[in-house]
Amino acid sequence: MSPVRAALNLAFADGKVTSDFAWREDLKPIKNASRRRELYLDRKQRRNLIAHAPPEIAPFLQCLSMLPLRPGALAALQVADFNARLKAIRIVTA
Repeated sequence: MSPVRAALNLAFADGKVTSDFAWREDLKPIKNASRRRELYLDRKQRRNLIAHAPPEIAPFLQCLSMLPLRPGALAALQVADFNARLKAIRIVTA
């Protein structure tokens, strides 16, 4: 949740949202929950998640289920990263 909190706080700091009320309390770190969780959704679970997701995020979730990318790397992709001639996507990592 740290990256999510950081993104939301940045949006607040940049003035893209008017308040941090929605996540200030609800997204506080959970005590003693510092280790990474290993979770994998099988194909049926992924399809169910995508089918029930809001239409604005469903394409993003579908891409995440097809490409071995972190959400931030997928979100950073631009149309210019796609080479139609080679049918390839250029993925730049920091």
